[in-house]
Amino acid sequence: MVIGRGVSSTNVLSNSTARSLMIGFNSDIPTLFVGPSNGIGTLGKVGIGTVNPATLLDVSGTFNADGAATFGNNADISGDLTVNGMATFNNTLTVNNKITTSQLQVTSGAAAGKILQSDAAGNASWTDPMTLNIDDGDWEFNGNNIYRMGNVSIGTSIVSAKLTVDGNIKAIEGLTLGNSAPGLYMLSVNANSTNWASVINNTNTSGKGVLIKAGHISYPDNPVLQLADNDGAVKFTVKASGDVNIKGKLAVDQNVDMTFLTVSDKIEAGMIEVKEISKWQDDVFKPEYDLRTLSETERFIKQNGHLPEIPSEADVLENGYNVSEMDARLLQKIEELTLLSSN
Repeated sequence: MVIGRGVSSTNVLSNSTARSLMIGFNSDIPTLFVGPSNGIGTLGKVGIGTVNPATLLDVSGTFNADGAATFGNNADISGDLTVNGMATFNNTLTVNNKITTSQLQVTSGAAAGKILQSDAAGNASWTDPMTLNIDDGDWEFNGNNIYRMGNVSIGTSIVSAKLTVDGNIKAIEGLTLGNSAPGLYMLSVNANSTNWASVINNTNTSGKGVLIKAGHISYPDNPVLQLADNDGAVKFTVKASGDVNIKGKLAVDQNVDMTFLTVSDKIEAGMIEVKEISKWQDDVFKPEYDLRTLSETERFIKQNGHLPEIPSEADVLENGYNVSEMDARLLQKIEELTLLSSN
């Protein structure tokens, strides 16, 4: 069978081999020849540039592969072999002319996995590809972007995930990890009592820290932020409702005169202990204490509308009051009333 045509009526493309196929155009010899098989379960031989293929694929001339080429059996090339991508030969490679490639790698024997490279003087040596910057054909380039469909390791030959890094990762602009749970998982084996497992440092003095967006008011009890120890015991939880649960002590320390803790709703506690009180009112019982008489207190109330040493309603509504100071002043009034009653 012939597909195509020759040069002219006197230089035709003809096929004299039974049960074979020739394909060619504008020539009296075919570009592609497919030879006959020997029956059921057999394959015919394919020739490019030859009608007498000696192997399953026989190329007469230069063989050029722009991508990756894999040869599962013997490869016998009578012309040149040029590979611009990666070529893998799992058995014997015979080239009667020259081989043009950036790397030549073997898969078995003493040099298994290594590639053959030449220096500027033409001296060849087998080299571990892990020490070189090579393209194994799995990388894809699109402008300034580089993609790889397989796994990548940096600083280690162990590849256990899409990206395995043995060392520090420095992200100048930002780092985005994962669409599955957990999106970000960090494990530190070197952290101790003096080293933090993780540090987020914004060196911009006007910059902000960490923003966590998670949860929804439809699920108020779901935690947005949760801190636990290595045994899994939860110590701190912020829920989607805004509730904060703390298992342990909350210490607030500040050396300047400012608000330590602001709560816009009620506080429920089994016990509240106030420390660092500057003054208590036991001086009421001292002989030198100037105790007002009931008539003096009555005149003060008529003039001011509140007890002495107690802030007015307008003052409290505008400025609030200090709980520890107010407790001390109320105790002062109770002690004064006790003295007046006993007299």
